[in-house]
Amino acid sequence: MDWYHIWLRTFAAFPVVFPILLIVDAPHGRFNSSNSSIKAAQSKLNPVISFFKYLWTSSAMNVNGTISWIIMELPSPVLLLRTYNSISPLSSPDTHIGIRVLIGFWLLHYLNRAIVSPLRMSSRSPTHIIVPLVAIAFNTCNGSLNGAYIGSLAKAAAPLTVPLPVTFWLSMAGATLGLVGNIWHDEVLVQIRKSKPAPPNGSKDSAGTENRPRYSIPYGGLYKLVSFPNYLCEWFEWTCFGLATSSLAHAIIVSSRSPGTAQALTSLGLGTGGWYIPPFVFVIAEISEMLPRAIRGHQWYQKKFGEEYPPKRRAVFPFLL
Repeated sequence: MDWYHIWLRTFAAFPVVFPILLIVDAPHGRFNSSNSSIKAAQSKLNPVISFFKYLWTSSAMNVNGTISWIIMELPSPVLLLRTYNSISPLSSPDTHIGIRVLIGFWLLHYLNRAIVSPLRMSSRSPTHIIVPLVAIAFNTCNGSLNGAYIGSLAKAAAPLTVPLPVTFWLSMAGATLGLVGNIWHDEVLVQIRKSKPAPPNGSKDSAGTENRPRYSIPYGGLYKLVSFPNYLCEWFEWTCFGLATSSLAHAIIVSSRSPGTAQALTSLGLGTGGWYIPPFVFVIAEISEMLPRAIRGHQWYQKKFGEEYPPKRRAVFPFLL
């Protein structure tokens, strides 16, 4: 699968956006209406940049936040199933139980992320069109790569008797804990939004964004320690998912007496014990995109709420950052 290696290398290069996102805020959510980082930078650049600044900050480029969220998240589960099915039929009775667990978990995560979560949210801020476009590309790559990864595992495991190692179940328990933590901390934010009135027309607050009374300081759970525990839980969730898939791949290689099976899996980066497999590359790409937003969001909270904001609370890593 030549496309697999090309896309995996492309996906692995995603961390190049990290330093950019430390300076320029992705234009959605609390950073959509007035991107102060762009405005500050624009004053130092030649006037030609004004056009690009307009494209980045103009409300004319906004789309519905809820609808765009659903559209941009759906490619991941859809393409995982499609790519998986092209390698190992979904309806096959020989599908290993570990494979069923992995696919079921992926679909459960995206059922919540792409459907349940946005529909339960009372409202989402409009988002710049660039955000769903980039997210669609990201999720297309992510779903396709992980579909090929899990499909290859399923194809290799089908003729074998592969006992699931304890590490697989421990990893999936960790992934489930991360998923529950992610949903729970998101729910805190949902309840804050539901309890707040709609924003006044066009008014601004001290942080330079539209006045949004629905924003307040979240409390409970890991919010005691960090501003973005939902991010931290999601990273933990997918790291554990990657450990589970790697554990299953290793069990398949051990159970197989065919050198060809081991060679085929190793050529895809499966079962090598390294990080260069789609689930781990996914985690690294996620952190590269979400960590700068957590840092900037933490600074936004501190600026908006001042001394009222808990001084010992960190951005995303307890006691560290």
